[in-house]
Amino acid sequence: MKTYSLLVIGSFDEGGCFRKSMKSPLLFVMLIIGASLSGCISDPEKASISENIQTSCNGPDYPAYRVSCTMENFSLLGDDNVTYNRSDMDKDGRWVAYFSSVWCTHCEPTMQALDDSIPVGRMLVFNKDPRAEYNNMSEWKNKSEEGLNRTINHPFINAPELAVSMNVTSIPFISLIENGEIIAVRHGLWSNATEIGQWFLTENPNSGIPANLDGIEN
Repeated sequence: MKTYSLLVIGSFDEGGCFRKSMKSPLLFVMLIIGASLSGCISDPEKASISENIQTSCNGPDYPAYRVSCTMENFSLLGDDNVTYNRSDMDKDGRWVAYFSSVWCTHCEPTMQALDDSIPVGRMLVFNKDPRAEYNNMSEWKNKSEEGLNRTINHPFINAPELAVSMNVTSIPFISLIENGEIIAVRHGLWSNATEIGQWFLTENPNSGIPANLDGIEN
């Protein structure tokens, strides 16, 4: 019996729940039961806290990617000297709000795929970087056209504050908007133009990192 007691003592010293010697197996069993009820092993209330968090478009806990929330309205000047706003974009159906920046060369394959798949007039290209050296939209567009060896028929717009309101933290970042609502978001490299075109049109587009998703629908 002494050998048994020593094994019990050693294991519980490491675990940190019991510190006193236990001379009886019955006492050991009773203490185990008591510990499970008192929370030494687990705390069901703490475990359920994350499950009870309610998300809201008003915060402080927002839905993932702000999906189902209303996109903030805006009135911003494009590189073509035309002023764009969400209300006008909403009139003709779904459209894409694409966030990136001039320095993001790894975003170019996504830009190319979007240009191949999203109809003219259905996408706005937004700059997310607030630094003054990156706010020349004409320079950014020219650099993108040179890099992709093509003409891009989508306006480029400086919009760092809009990016903050959309919780754009990584680029490339693609938001799909319908009637002012953010219905889906993809972020990260996405160079499959066919898949992007299908995602743009599907009834229930999914959200997340393209490389981690299987298909285009929820």
